[in-house]
Amino acid sequence: DSGEDFLTPEFLNILFFQQKNLVIYPYVDLKHLHTLEVFTAGYSHIDLESTALYDLKQVLELESESSYSQSPTFYFIYNIVRSQVKEVLSMDNIRCVLNSNDAISDLADGGRFVFYNKKNNHFLNYSGRDLEFENHLISSAQNQEVLYDSIQKIKSTASLIFAELNNNNSFDDLPEILKEYDSQYWQKILNFTGNFFEINIPKVEELDWKPREKVKKKDNLQDFSDEYEVIVSTNKNIGKEFIQCLHEYRSKKVNSSHLKLEDLFNPLRLYSYLRNKHWKEGIPEAFLKEWISMNRSQYTLTEDDKEDFEAIFRTLQINIEIFNLPQVTPHQRIDRSYKNKRGEVEFQKENKFTPIPSIKTDWPNFRQWMLDKIFMIEKLLGIKDVAIDGVIGMDGSLKQFKGSLKLKLDHIFFEKWIELYKTEDRFRFLLRFITILSNLHDKLYGRDEKKDMPIKIKRFSFDLSLEKMLISVNRVRNDISHKDMKEQEINLLLNHTFSKIKGCYFHVLVFLVNKQIFSVAKQDKIENVKDYTEKARDYIIKTYFTSFSASDLKKIKEIF
Repeated sequence: DSGEDFLTPEFLNILFFQQKNLVIYPYVDLKHLHTLEVFTAGYSHIDLESTALYDLKQVLELESESSYSQSPTFYFIYNIVRSQVKEVLSMDNIRCVLNSNDAISDLADGGRFVFYNKKNNHFLNYSGRDLEFENHLISSAQNQEVLYDSIQKIKSTASLIFAELNNNNSFDDLPEILKEYDSQYWQKILNFTGNFFEINIPKVEELDWKPREKVKKKDNLQDFSDEYEVIVSTNKNIGKEFIQCLHEYRSKKVNSSHLKLEDLFNPLRLYSYLRNKHWKEGIPEAFLKEWISMNRSQYTLTEDDKEDFEAIFRTLQINIEIFNLPQVTPHQRIDRSYKNKRGEVEFQKENKFTPIPSIKTDWPNFRQWMLDKIFMIEKLLGIKDVAIDGVIGMDGSLKQFKGSLKLKLDHIFFEKWIELYKTEDRFRFLLRFITILSNLHDKLYGRDEKKDMPIKIKRFSFDLSLEKMLISVNRVRNDISHKDMKEQEINLLLNHTFSKIKGCYFHVLVFLVNKQIFSVAKQDKIENVKDYTEKARDYIIKTYFTSFSASDLKKIKEIF
């Protein structure tokens, strides 16, 4: 073995352009594995010797799911045994290379982890296609340092593209940003930008510019890799069942002589073949129902799994009678613009009807609801102006705003959230943190003993990174509460995780504050929202955060 073995277009495509993970077996010397660092621009690197860690998955979840670092972490995990590989494969928010000496080839499932047998130089669940740009980058680099600089330059270009889309929401300057590259490689760079920053990006043809050269096509087949990625990566158990159904369909319905050898065993290529040749109008209803049945794995779907199934079908614009979805005609065509519809679904969720608080059991909020409606009617009738520009300097009106805000904060137990900060015992802090969050869910959305804490967390519609972090924090609570851990083990776990737990607590505080501020601004139809928001945050910090240390207060202000 040598490090040069890993400087190939395939590894560049997998780790950098597709932002996927690698599982390499059998054993490879760590110094050779580190050659792959050249393909991980934008990340900081950590080596983990798995046998030295008490709970590898727990450590990884709390580290990798944190969004508080400017530079995300890429792990090189070696000496990892089969059971640990299975645990890591179940994780979503992680970037890593795993190296194991165990027999693990049967764990390959076509998701975000690509398996590579170093002994025979064979990928199990990956087939390199359209690697012209990767070949160009590697062949034109005189040495490893030059290759790294080229890759880092692409990462910097992607950062400029992201900033342009995020700040200006415009495609106008993208051709200027991409001009240093041959136009046939533009789409590859745009795709990398979408993968790295997890955003929807435009197609080259959407830019107001005609490429000088078209990307060469090896065939006329349509690319369905985006669909496949949604299917297999949303939920691991659902993805595994889909792949098994796919191979069963191939064995019963497809003439193998029409397929290339790699199409027979590579699920992505097989799916692409079926969608181009057999399922041009969409996936057949019979196949979908077989998939939903989970007969091959005999796995029992949980409520979360059912929601994931429905999410996959909504994303791909497939509607059949599944878990209360309305039935439509079979062979529904899949809308190729499904990525743009994700935002529409989320927008609809955010704009659901808000229930009226109970006058008997929730008088303070019913009173506030009534006042809000009266203010709205008065404004519509022109009786008085409650716009921010007209009241921000008026003591009476400003006091009214503060009163409305205080009622909103009281409704979410904000003083309890602040009191939590004074809890010195770390485990007690963790228990109270989860308990207050659970109680808040029950007050806002209703009490349900059957709901697990992860389901409650998802109901809040937190930012995705915060949601995942909260679920991980809850796992720490469960492990300490329900596992037979010794005090030394508990202290060791909390020593490693408490800074993340506290950071998560700060982000929840900011989320709750911002939600109440914008709620008051929306109900009163504030015009100068930015000015109002800044004044409201200053008021809340000076009123509620007096017990916080200067360093912690600085962290909270940075989150704001």
